[in-house]
Amino acid sequence: MLTFKKLLRFFMSEPPNIHCLFPRIVNYLNVFDWANGILGRDFETTSLCYLDSLEHCKADRSPKHEFLIALFTLYLDKKTYKIGIIVDRRPAESIDIETKDASPLPIVSSSPLSMSPSPSVERLQAALGKGGKSVTADDRVMIPKFGLRKDLDGLAIKEFGSYITLNTLTIHDKRTSMSAPQFAKLLEIAHDIAPIYELKGKNCYWFALLIFLVVRKQTGGTENGGDKIEWRGKLLNYKLGGASASDDDEGGVPNHEYERVLRDLQASHCHDFIVSSTNPSRLT
Repeated sequence: MLTFKKLLRFFMSEPPNIHCLFPRIVNYLNVFDWANGILGRDFETTSLCYLDSLEHCKADRSPKHEFLIALFTLYLDKKTYKIGIIVDRRPAESIDIETKDASPLPIVSSSPLSMSPSPSVERLQAALGKGGKSVTADDRVMIPKFGLRKDLDGLAIKEFGSYITLNTLTIHDKRTSMSAPQFAKLLEIAHDIAPIYELKGKNCYWFALLIFLVVRKQTGGTENGGDKIEWRGKLLNYKLGGASASDDDEGGVPNHEYERVLRDLQASHCHDFIVSSTNPSRLT
């Protein structure tokens, strides 16, 4: 049983009631819903939340799903609050295919009740390949209860199975970091560039790497990935016979897409965040 002093310490240290940073339950949001909170009524507080590090991760099981773990610190009223989120891309629609050797594909939705493993490469290819329908990309943010960093690993394993960290970007100075509103705007911009999920192009690999590269450029953070960096996106490209990155690519992200994100993000810094400081409504 907790003593009175322990209970008092718990309630005194409880983070502020900001749903987009410190949800009271595990939270699953698409990037626009998350950005609504970050850029909306809580903007005055979320703008005091800065990125500490960004981890580019890869699941062990096929199709080797890739995702990001972002760690932030909120500086508020002379206190600091450590939080973490998971960011990824997947097909948004349910895909119902039956074959002789396989059961129907699990439903893929943004609902927190959907905990099914990612579909196999072969079955995704059957659904999204030649003659397949276009599927909207579900770019989402997952936040553990109260944003607790210690629960991120368990949340990631529950969603994706065991995984490795390919590369970690560490930002040593808050003055060169990226605020939560800037990061939220970056996720929106990346989705706007490619709102449709493409198996051979605008997939989870593309999304995670694009975000990672832009954050690296914007913050000047220090990378620590070693040889594992070269493992990004390898399995899916190999199975589908995808072309390797060219001189005009950055590890699978075409330079024109990377440069467009940088331009759009810079434009939003110069205008939208200034406007939002006086008008806390959702940015458009």
